[in-house]
Amino acid sequence: SQGLTVVLEPELLQELRGETSLKTSRRAARSLKLCWCSGNCSCPRMTPPVQHGASSASTSKWGWGCSEGLPVGFAGRCRTWSPGQDRLEKAVDLVVCIGGDGTLCWAAGLFSGAMPPVVAFAGGSLGFLTPFPLRDWMPVLAPLLGVNAGPAQPLKVACRMRFQMRLLREECVSPAGPEQECPPIPVQAMNEVLVHRGSSGHLVKLEVWVNKTQVTMVQGDGLIIATPTGSTAYSLAAGGSMLHPTVPGIILTPVCPHSLSFRPVVLPDSAVVRVRVPLNARSSRVMVAVDGKDRIELMRGDSIEVAVSPYPLPTICKSSVTEDWFRSVNGALRWNLRDEQKG
Repeated sequence: SQGLTVVLEPELLQELRGETSLKTSRRAARSLKLCWCSGNCSCPRMTPPVQHGASSASTSKWGWGCSEGLPVGFAGRCRTWSPGQDRLEKAVDLVVCIGGDGTLCWAAGLFSGAMPPVVAFAGGSLGFLTPFPLRDWMPVLAPLLGVNAGPAQPLKVACRMRFQMRLLREECVSPAGPEQECPPIPVQAMNEVLVHRGSSGHLVKLEVWVNKTQVTMVQGDGLIIATPTGSTAYSLAAGGSMLHPTVPGIILTPVCPHSLSFRPVVLPDSAVVRVRVPLNARSSRVMVAVDGKDRIELMRGDSIEVAVSPYPLPTICKSSVTEDWFRSVNGALRWNLRDEQKG
């Protein structure tokens, strides 16, 4: 449920190719892109933390060995990272997700900036964003790692839009403008940003601004700001429209609005959406959730700005963006499924 990141070391790659044995490959010089170094190496990769009082010999916390089919010492060359400290985008070249849509969403949340390509294998329940069957992991990964002989085939990649946010506290907003005072929050949204009433029993009251122009007032349980990828998630359940992943749009979907005329709208990707809690709001606390996790609490006068992030989520396609999307819409959501009318 926490996802899996597979990192390949040059020694293992050479052994898979049959070029050399594990013992002789240690003496050879290597300059491969996929590298998670152990020992002396000039690659700009993260190194394992030094534990005080530990012996010089590296010990593995896993009990894997040759009986499980792994090379000798492979587990000892695995590395972990510290969230918020290590910059994964400088150390990881390919992310392999095994799980469901939640695993992919969790993996995308690890990268607050640029993100490497992602290949997602279906190992969960719905699998809307995981086009590759888990049983095909070997023929899918082998060309990516350059194991197969012959020229590499081009891959189709879908760059999925992500959101970045900016928090504006009432006491921090100055006449000079919020852009100079409030840097973006280091959280990227793959599906949606949800502003909701939290545990309060009152209706939430929110001002909605688009490009510094107030467009409406939300009175209901909340407001969803969704990406095209998130259009088939919470936004769809709340009555929003489905958007193709390559359509550059931002979806505003109300959650249980206290108005029969409040319908979802689609904005251009150049729009900057600001949601503010007015000073006369009945509920004094409003929660902001990013991809299903509460991140920020807003008080009266506070607001958030949501805009398209410059760092999309590149996902490797099985066939093409359109074919993969309609396969998921038809297979996972049973879109327009009914018995055919008889003649």
